[in-house]
Amino acid sequence: MYLVLFSLAKVVLSQLPGLEKVTSVSIVAAVKSFTYSFVMLFLSVTTCA
Repeated sequence: MYLVLFSLAKVVLSQLPGLEKVTSVSIVAAVKSFTYSFVMLFLSVTTCA
């Protein structure tokens, strides 16, 4: 489910013009990346425990 949500967010953000000039999009992308990493880390730790 998270993968679908992040993929949809990527598709929406990819339609914006000039992403390299938009600081807020860069911040959102960084937060999204870290969030996805921590979610996957949490899920892998909880399924192995």
